[in-house]
Amino acid sequence: MMMVTLSPQASESLRKLGVSMVLFFGSAGCVQVAAARVGASQRVRGLVARLEAGGSASGLERCVVFATHGEVLGARGTRCAKQKPAPSALRFLGCLGGLVGCFLVWGVLQERMMTTAYDGERFATSSVLVFANKAFAAAAALLLWAPWRAARAPACASKPLPFVAFTWVAVSNTLSSWAQLEALKFVSFPTQVLAKASKLIPALAVGRLVNGSRHGAADYGVAIVITGGTALFMLAQAEDPGAGPATDDAGGLLMLGAYLLFDSATGPLQARFYGEHGADKYAMMFGVGFFSTLLSGLELAQSGDAPAAWAFFARHPAALPDLAVLMLQHRG
Repeated sequence: MMMVTLSPQASESLRKLGVSMVLFFGSAGCVQVAAARVGASQRVRGLVARLEAGGSASGLERCVVFATHGEVLGARGTRCAKQKPAPSALRFLGCLGGLVGCFLVWGVLQERMMTTAYDGERFATSSVLVFANKAFAAAAALLLWAPWRAARAPACASKPLPFVAFTWVAVSNTLSSWAQLEALKFVSFPTQVLAKASKLIPALAVGRLVNGSRHGAADYGVAIVITGGTALFMLAQAEDPGAGPATDDAGGLLMLGAYLLFDSATGPLQARFYGEHGADKYAMMFGVGFFSTLLSGLELAQSGDAPAAWAFFARHPAALPDLAVLMLQHRG
């Protein structure tokens, strides 16, 4: 029988989740308000008009306009047809293989770092893993995006996307990553598998709320069948004498619920930016990584967990290779 309890450690993790939510949403809201005020100022509106007319501006002025108004080009009022690469089976298989491979490595390493003892001691600071992953992703995206941004920019853009808009994707992405890592401390493996498999159902529902996406009965049917099959697997594992009793903490289950909610919101938000604004994939990756790094850095600063994490790596250098590989597996 599955036992569900609420431990003091899980209660502390839930408290941190609540603090992080207030901190992240409050910070994102402040960024949006500040950007709106700066963007509405007479000076910035004059800069936008000058750039739309084909005029010049300094690097700092362009950064301000990009943050508050997006990529402003001379023929912005003309709608462009989006150019997509020609369909290719090889390209599809390559992308699919890379995606599945990265998720496999991410899943194995995150469970290893959060549940395996290094010389008898477990790593307990999820926010450090999130910060390191997002910081590396932002740096890599900047290298891929900045040198070629001007060359790849479309001839016109009907609805430019302000850079600060990525803060909302960063909030959902950072909270989902942190909640997923924290949940590994408190729930059994079969429960984790069931929760991740059932993500299809909330993803369809959140997509409807965010983007107004409509899904037929067949889509929901497939999601229910996949979730049901994984549930049978979980029950079989729980009843297997060799697998041991399934022990789940109520706090871990709530963490999984938070992970499902925020992770389900990340995809529809990104799809909206791609569909309505034609956002560049590297700009999206850099924007989400940049703001996720700032948010997770704020969480580390207010929690004071960073010194303990650095001390752990100093005591257990064998964990550093796992951290390095985990940094490469960017989510979102």
